[in-house]
Amino acid sequence: MIDQSTFLLDFTLFSRTKIKLLTQLAKQLQTGTRPLVVCTPNPEQIVQSISNKGFGHNLRTADVLVPDGVGLVWASRLLSRRTQQLPLTERIAGSDLVSEILTSTVFSGTALVVGGREYAGRTLQTAARKFVVGDAPLFWTAGYDDIEKQSPAEEQELVELLKRLRPSIVFVAFGAPQQEEWIFKHKQLLDSVGVRLVMSVGGAFDMLLGLVPRAPIWMQNFGLEWLFRLVQQPWRWRRQLRLLQFIAVVTKEFIRPRSRRPSQA
Repeated sequence: MIDQSTFLLDFTLFSRTKIKLLTQLAKQLQTGTRPLVVCTPNPEQIVQSISNKGFGHNLRTADVLVPDGVGLVWASRLLSRRTQQLPLTERIAGSDLVSEILTSTVFSGTALVVGGREYAGRTLQTAARKFVVGDAPLFWTAGYDDIEKQSPAEEQELVELLKRLRPSIVFVAFGAPQQEEWIFKHKQLLDSVGVRLVMSVGGAFDMLLGLVPRAPIWMQNFGLEWLFRLVQQPWRWRRQLRLLQFIAVVTKEFIRPRSRRPSQA
């Protein structure tokens, strides 16, 4: 079991450092006997889970919730004054976690990316050389033409691919909440083909492959990566409104009288 203990807005998130998490994931890749489900929620997705109960259930069912958003860290620091719990140690960006998993010397199996942009051909070959140690291959499949309209033929093709590759790691890049739904729908299949780690990654590979630019380090450190992405992708403005909703949810939680919650083990 991965060590995690910070309780935030009805979610239990991993509260140690990225180095500590990588150490525990390395152990899972070496000795795990079932797929470990890792999800990477950010403030926008926490708000999304309020109205989408199925999404909220899937997040709470995951083995590890990685705080991929500096807003979660700030919220935990504020709410820790009420809950008497230790706040989150740091934000752990999903793209950084993916990169370090693939470059870990303990990873010697096959990795499969399901969903995302067109990673085929030369782009994927470049990714394999950049991220994977030794001869361990990195594969990609779109999975479906439209994740909302999955055909039986597409599903069967994906099942056969998983059985043929038998990957150690599966990265799912359909975006929330579809990627989390896909993971739990296919968990039994992933278990049967020997997957040890399955992780929802959203657009992590878009950034790792340079298809979408990432904010400068100073903007990341100041929690302004959302602003950089908004400038790069103005169509995201409706989604960014959820950040204001997140602030409202945290504020309401902070000022609401509540009984003391038992500390999490």
